[in-house]
Formats: sequence, structure tokens, C-alpha cells
Amino acid sequence: MIINYYCYRGLFTPLHSSPLVSYQTTGSVSGDIFFNGFERTAGFVKRTAYVQQDNVHYAMLTVLQTVTFAAELRLDNTKFTPEMKKARVDEVIRMMGLEVVANSLVGNVSIRGLSGGQLRRLTIAVELVHLPSVMFFDEPT
Repeated sequence: MIINYYCYRGLFTPLHSSPLVSYQTTGSVSGDIFFNGFERTAGFVKRTAYVQQDNVHYAMLTVLQTVTFAAELRLDNTKFTPEMKKARVDEVIRMMGLEVVANSLVGNVSIRGLSGGQLRRLTIAVELVHLPSVMFFDEPT
């Protein structure tokens, strides 16, 4: 069976993304995956982001610390100075409307923290920090 997906720039296109980004928790996926007619390469991961359904973060970190940690892991030190990383983190926090809670703990069931909507936006911010070309969302609403 062949399944073709066409995604156009700037438009939201729903599709089953787990096999596309090799994020699979159960079962197996077989076959070939092509983007723009070419097989997926190792560089694909660097140009894409997969936002999981579950919001999994360290409860004792603040929003700022969480996004900064993601930037340290995802942004290349040879291309980004510490000042550039900080500016990127601040911009992503602003874009996601998290400035008001930037210094608040993420929290969990035992520690009061972010609301559900804020937590979801933080999950998106963590993936958005490296400015991917394509973002895949697992149940974005």
C-alpha cells in the first residue's frame, strides 16, 4: 500500500505523523518514507520537530530554564553564541505567549505550576526553539 501526503507551505495538514518521524512506542512500521521525492536522511531530524501528545517536563524547572535547556541541546555551539541562544529563547517564549510565566515552575500533580494550556505551549516551545522547517504535532488541541 502506498500513502501519499502533500503538505503546502503555511497550511496545516493533518496526518498520522509517528511513522514519518520514527517515533513509535508500540508496534512496527515498515516501508519507505520520502519527502519531496527523496528518501528521508539523517539531516531530516535536524530540520523537523515532533511535538508529543504528552507534556513531559521537569517539574522543578521554570519555563525559562526548560526552553534554555532545549536550546542548549538543539542549537549548534559553532553557529550560536550564548547571546544568540538567549535571544532565541526569549523570542520563542514571547511567540508562545509565556512571558508572564517565564519564571514560574513547570509543576506537576504535586507541585502547583502551569495551566494545561501553558504546559502545551511550553511543549511546543521546546521543539520550536531550533526553528524547524516542519513540525509534526500529536493531537495538537
